[in-house]
Amino acid sequence: MIPNPWLILGAVLAFIGAFVGGNIHGHRAERIVWEKRSAEESLAAFKKGQSLQRAADQVAIDIAGTQTVVQERIITNTIKLKEEVQIYVQDDSNCITYGFMRLHDAAALGVDPATLALPADKSNGSCTTLKWSDLEKGVIGNYGTADQNAGQLTGLQGYVSGVQKAQSGP
Repeated sequence: MIPNPWLILGAVLAFIGAFVGGNIHGHRAERIVWEKRSAEESLAAFKKGQSLQRAADQVAIDIAGTQTVVQERIITNTIKLKEEVQIYVQDDSNCITYGFMRLHDAAALGVDPATLALPADKSNGSCTTLKWSDLEKGVIGNYGTADQNAGQLTGLQGYVSGVQKAQSGP
């Protein structure tokens, strides 16, 4: 007896349908698992980034607050010292006076010049033994130190920026 060709075709199609349907269902399940895992990893990365950003924001706020106070103090002190120049320095002096040196040192130290003591038997108008060339060498040295400090700060800023980039990944 010869089997019915339609019956054989139906059996083959049923087998193929079951096989393909099973694979489709299996791939769909794998895709769902993969999509869930991907979503969870994305959420974890987002939360980590959000946490890092909050920390960075807080650091920036803290630094800004501190820097505001420091800058206000420096500006206030500078204005005060400029207003007190006539107390410590007379324009008609042919020498470097103790008053000038007190004012200069006070500006460099960020203090009130009245807190810096005069040598015994000297006044603000008394001449020091310092030469103008020696004073200028000191001023140049101070500017050099300020430039070095600025360079160190720039380097530190670059370091911090680099560390942050490294931590955040490519």
